[in-house]
Amino acid sequence: MVSRRLIELAGSPFWAIAPGIAPGPLGAREACWSPVKILCLNPPFHKNYSSHQRSPAVTKSRTLYSPIWLAYAAGLLEGQGFEVQLIDGPGEDTDLASVVRRAQEFSPQLVVVSTTTPSIANDLKTAEALKAATGAYS
Repeated sequence: MVSRRLIELAGSPFWAIAPGIAPGPLGAREACWSPVKILCLNPPFHKNYSSHQRSPAVTKSRTLYSPIWLAYAAGLLEGQGFEVQLIDGPGEDTDLASVVRRAQEFSPQLVVVSTTTPSIANDLKTAEALKAATGAYS
């Protein structure tokens, strides 16, 4: 069901119009609105790469720390009415093609990518690929 929502984040309202719904006679704000879709991503990188530990690195033991700060942000956004999908690339042992495919299915308007210094070139490449594939802000 499409519902009207006004989400305030940092004092600014974010609106997304549902596809195929024309504004009513009182203007655009009287149309049916849907929440903004946000993809939160811990990008895939090297196998066994743990980006959310004190010193991001490839681990020998396959001990991977969850992207806890990214999960906190996703939970906060969900609590405010946004539709959120969280993907932990290293934790799911996935690749860029799979992440792009999932992002296209979700159709986010905003992509939040977690980055680290050792993986920054890969993280930027991932953000660029997602922007090209979905048209989302990243």
